[in-house]
Amino acid sequence: MTQSSTRSLQSPNHGRTVLHAVGLALAVSGAGAAVAQPSSGRASMAPLDEITVTARKREENLQDVPMSISVLSLAQIERQNITSVADIARYTPGLTWSEGLSPLDAKPAIRGQSSPRAASQPAVSVFVDGHLVPWRSGLNLQTIAVERIEVAKGPQSALFGRGVLSGAVNYVTRRPGAEPGGWIEASYGRRDRKEVAGWLDLPVNDQLAFGVSGRWLDFSDGYYQNTLTGRDGVGSQESRAGALSMLYDAGGIFSAYLRASYSTEENGQPSYHQQPSNTTIGNGIWFVGKVPTDTSLIAHNCDRCAGFESDVTWLTAELNWNLAGGALTSLTGYNKTDTFMDIDADYTGLSEANLPVGFLQNNLRNVFDRGMDNISQELRFTSDQDNAVRWLGGVYYYGETVDDLFWSILGTVNNPEDLPATPQENKVSTIAAFAAIEFDLNDRLTAGLELRRQREKGDVDFIFGGQERALSNTWNAWLPRATIDYRLADNAMLYATVARGTKPGGFNTALGAGQAQLPAELLNFDEEKAWSYEVGVKTDWLDQRLTLNAAIYYIDWSSVQVNAQFTPPPPAVGTTGYTANSGAAEVIGGEIDLLWRPIEQLDIRLGYSYSPARVQDSPDTRLNPLMLDLSGKRRLPYSSDHDANLTAVWTQQVTPDWTGFVQTDVSYRSTQYATVAELAETGARTVVDLRAGVSGGAWDASIFVTNLFGDDTPLSVSPFVNPQTFARTFIVFAPPPRMWGARVRYNF
Repeated sequence: MTQSSTRSLQSPNHGRTVLHAVGLALAVSGAGAAVAQPSSGRASMAPLDEITVTARKREENLQDVPMSISVLSLAQIERQNITSVADIARYTPGLTWSEGLSPLDAKPAIRGQSSPRAASQPAVSVFVDGHLVPWRSGLNLQTIAVERIEVAKGPQSALFGRGVLSGAVNYVTRRPGAEPGGWIEASYGRRDRKEVAGWLDLPVNDQLAFGVSGRWLDFSDGYYQNTLTGRDGVGSQESRAGALSMLYDAGGIFSAYLRASYSTEENGQPSYHQQPSNTTIGNGIWFVGKVPTDTSLIAHNCDRCAGFESDVTWLTAELNWNLAGGALTSLTGYNKTDTFMDIDADYTGLSEANLPVGFLQNNLRNVFDRGMDNISQELRFTSDQDNAVRWLGGVYYYGETVDDLFWSILGTVNNPEDLPATPQENKVSTIAAFAAIEFDLNDRLTAGLELRRQREKGDVDFIFGGQERALSNTWNAWLPRATIDYRLADNAMLYATVARGTKPGGFNTALGAGQAQLPAELLNFDEEKAWSYEVGVKTDWLDQRLTLNAAIYYIDWSSVQVNAQFTPPPPAVGTTGYTANSGAAEVIGGEIDLLWRPIEQLDIRLGYSYSPARVQDSPDTRLNPLMLDLSGKRRLPYSSDHDANLTAVWTQQVTPDWTGFVQTDVSYRSTQYATVAELAETGARTVVDLRAGVSGGAWDASIFVTNLFGDDTPLSVSPFVNPQTFARTFIVFAPPPRMWGARVRYNF
């Protein structure tokens, strides 16, 4: 997912808003293609533009790549204000987003392959210009200036390595333009949400250009009030970010893209609340049915807590040399993330004066202080792409160090400095070699093979039984992918792939996982493995005014990392959650992606995915008191069987100088269960957004309403234990309410 080795400086219009005449005929293919527009500014029946993707580490036309990829273009990113992986999921069939028990517990899933275990690495990895984003950073990417987003579905381990079991999301950043110019944009929304962003192109000559970007967001009121105190700020966001990039191109012989960025974010208490159980089952109490969102229960004792703070520094370098027979590319990245989280972790706001006698555990307050550094280096050679046999080969290194301090504060102790911190250090190092070769067997038939040999070593230093302990483990893997595609006609390609992916193993030493000490035999857990088999078709119709892509797939998944709970024998007390490797799981599903321009004013995109993830004989021991039979195939938590999205855009010339648009976005996600018991669930969620705007000259203006009908279906539901009563409860992640606002941009 890196850029071509011969990329030149871009046109002066690069980075201009979708609301310009070019962007008004929305770029939304199964991938989000930009739509051609004549110079007069009037809509036409011209074919959709080709989409370039880099999911196989070289630039290719989307319709020629034998794998399922969705692309969000600059047009979609700007108009739909896509600023996070959660936003990407709303417009990408097969990608869903949930959150677990804290803002550091992101759970993206592709094709149903979710991560049930709290605070575990997702099965989806996120990249920026091909550089891995550490999952322990919380996947905070709201401040990156993006040109294009690619979502590659299915295992990407052969070329990208660790943590891409189910797929990869790659942010392609904006690069400097060839002529001076830029834009500045301001928006204002409900609950005093303010944002200002801008981009500036500073070319020096035909070979050298700089780009400067900045973003400021103030949403200090947040989405909800703390009902305990009546104060705003639940779900608040404040951020500031800036980036400086340099693009140098020595006439196609050598090119360099250097980028430095810094962002700081401050988020308030998340919009979670507790929901008590409602049913007695066996010897336990559980919630059965759809867990409601009840904003009156959003209460906490942390108005003065720090919330979630993150400071991120990114330094990346991409160097390309065109040599005899191909191109040599070097990718170097350094990331430093400092995270501080200070939240009311029981998500209740009971006054201690009202607690039952003997209960002093109100205000369970979790404090994390995390420092993370990682460095990566990739070196690869890619052969000329015009030959009947094409290949690439390379080597890769990744190193990561995470230092954590953790406080779990109970009762009347209100300050972290009043208690000693629990330290932990995690280290990961990965080395790999990879290669790919592709053959044109004849004019219509092409076959390819990719292979990666990877060695990953993990180390952790932690406190166990009051003593300092250390664990280490190594995982070795061969990671292949084979493809074959057949050109049925100039506008249709049939393909098949088989690929193997892995998700790293680790250690059950997570801070805050519980109070009981795990036995030594439970401290390690294995990596996940999956074989994916996919057959798909990519087609263009009606003179390339209709794009229809579809795929069916089978995923054979083993050693799935799921939740388990350890309860020590008496007289010890307490419980501790840990990661266990289940047996087998599978997904048998399919997806479809359609872009259609039936008339010159209207563009329609439709995406649908069916991904029923089922795990066999789950060992989730938290459910033992319910005395349920968990044998057989069970639905995986944080995974939806169905998800769909629809976008319709109408554009109209309203005056000779002004063009207008109206856009509707609909996203649907079927219910998600909290555990494999299939008892507590979110219910299906449908969100409708409306946008309208005009563009003329240097100005663009639009208004919007998101979540038009106020759907309050929880974004996720997670099992929890009330620290005041030790009763089984559930944590509900309340969605954003209906929001509205306006946006204005000036292009210069």
